[in-house]
Amino acid sequence: MKITLISPYPDITAFGIRTISAYLKSHGHKTQLIFVPDPFGDNLVFGVKRYEDSVLDALIPLCKDSDLIGITLMTNFFEGSVQITKKLKEGLKAPVIWGGIHATIRPEESLEYADIVCVGDGEDAVLELVSRMEKREPYLDTKNLWFKDNGNVIKNPPRNLPHDLDIYPMPDYSMEDHHIMYDGKIQPLTYEIMRQWLEKGTVSGYIKKIGYQTMTGRGCPHKCTYCINDTLKGIYNNDNYLRWRSTAHVIDELLWVKENFPYVGFIWISDDAFFARNKKNLEEFCKEYKEKINLPFTCLASPMTISEEKMDMLVDAGLIYLQMGVESGSKRIQELFNRKQMDNERLMKAFRI
Repeated sequence: MKITLISPYPDITAFGIRTISAYLKSHGHKTQLIFVPDPFGDNLVFGVKRYEDSVLDALIPLCKDSDLIGITLMTNFFEGSVQITKKLKEGLKAPVIWGGIHATIRPEESLEYADIVCVGDGEDAVLELVSRMEKREPYLDTKNLWFKDNGNVIKNPPRNLPHDLDIYPMPDYSMEDHHIMYDGKIQPLTYEIMRQWLEKGTVSGYIKKIGYQTMTGRGCPHKCTYCINDTLKGIYNNDNYLRWRSTAHVIDELLWVKENFPYVGFIWISDDAFFARNKKNLEEFCKEYKEKINLPFTCLASPMTISEEKMDMLVDAGLIYLQMGVESGSKRIQELFNRKQMDNERLMKAFRI
């Protein structure tokens, strides 16, 4: 089977589809990645086409031999994803599956355009779907997936979460059949274009170094009601949604990065709450990272997870930049959004650390 995965995100590190691609490849399937960074970035711009017709037209021959086409999207990129999907369905017969945050929170709306919607984690759901399609077996009961079928919507329940994230390979940066919209046209993604793109990363601009972005875990210990993690915990019934890759798994990925992207000057860890790792786990990570990677790194934290002890060991290992979500100092707002444990006393303690 050949699966084409398309990302409209301005950030082409696109951890989700790169991991799905690597996972499908490890099970014998062919994948193609196409990055079409939204020309308007994260901005919501209405009534304007996101992509030129020439770019959309170029997708048809690229995708013509695909058995399944996937698009990942957040709400900012809904309009562009609709535009891409309509063009694909005009010229191709392959089913289109939407996944990512918007598809997860608005599956019925997403099915107005896509044939299939993935709700929640996608690796195992997409692998099962593709395997069934290849064997010509019925697949409308695949867990995590919603389908349109003769005017009806089939809503399958979520599958059990895999708690061992090491079953998934590192994200696919092979550059094999990878393409990007660059200089106004679709062209092969090369290591040089990748370098230029990584250089434009938000945090890379702050630090004045080229960063490599990855995730070492999934989920968050909190349930702030404005956040996707609250929704995902509800979907999975709080089934230990916070999960981590092992230190060895992460270090292997970063060793590959050092060898293949020698221009990378820092590691950008995008976990929602990296500080939520327990002390023993962080001690192991810091030891291995300092010995084998030894590059500056950045991460995210919440006021509830920051401690002097954790900060000391991470700074010693190379932490140079930290983002922390504060949101509001208003007690009413803190309670409204289920953040009352992160009250101003806790915020001030985190600030001082």
